[in-house]
Amino acid sequence: MNNSKTEDSAAKTIFKDNDFCSQLINNYLQIHGLKEIAPESIEDVTNTFVHMFTEERDADVVKRIRLDENSELFFLLIEHKSDVAYNVVMQILRYIVFIWEEYEKEQERITPGTSKTAGFKYPPVLPVVYYTGKDNWTASEQLSERVLLGDIFYPYMPDFRYILVPVKDYSTDQLMEKGDCLSLVMIINKLQGLREIEKLGILDEYWDRIKAASTDTQMGIISA
Repeated sequence: MNNSKTEDSAAKTIFKDNDFCSQLINNYLQIHGLKEIAPESIEDVTNTFVHMFTEERDADVVKRIRLDENSELFFLLIEHKSDVAYNVVMQILRYIVFIWEEYEKEQERITPGTSKTAGFKYPPVLPVVYYTGKDNWTASEQLSERVLLGDIFYPYMPDFRYILVPVKDYSTDQLMEKGDCLSLVMIINKLQGLREIEKLGILDEYWDRIKAASTDTQMGIISA
């Protein structure tokens, strides 16, 4: 499936790489209680869910992540947006249900009837919106805010909040302090005009850190 939006396709290429995803989780999401996630613990399963994407949604990436050698896992859903999308929280809800349904089918193939047992649980899905637009993000970040009378019917309906990663809110200095390859991607996302591009030429120390911390695959993705 080809995506007519170049920025969406580029974001999908970036986050299909497990090293970039590891950096996103560890250095930008800052989830309390979640230990460092190694790239080796991440499996890209985007193709499993391609049926739920349309062309304009083809920026989505789905990762299956194991927390340890046991069966504990969660899914990471990354949605790229270059413009404010007011219904993204409902879009993400549909994706979460798709992921849970696929997980249930998978477990049923392994052990028939397991989803009907008292001990069966669905893995958490961590939704992230990676936003590269210039305007402030003004869309609701919580599902209940998008539902009429959500404050009254809150106990009787599903609710969740996605994590927003607004590239525009990071200064170049903040990103340089990160010193990872994803920070370089985010700096490139922020560039506007030749004058800002030329600033990268004086960041020798930063470039050295990036080269030392990045894989050949990551540098190849950025160069492309």
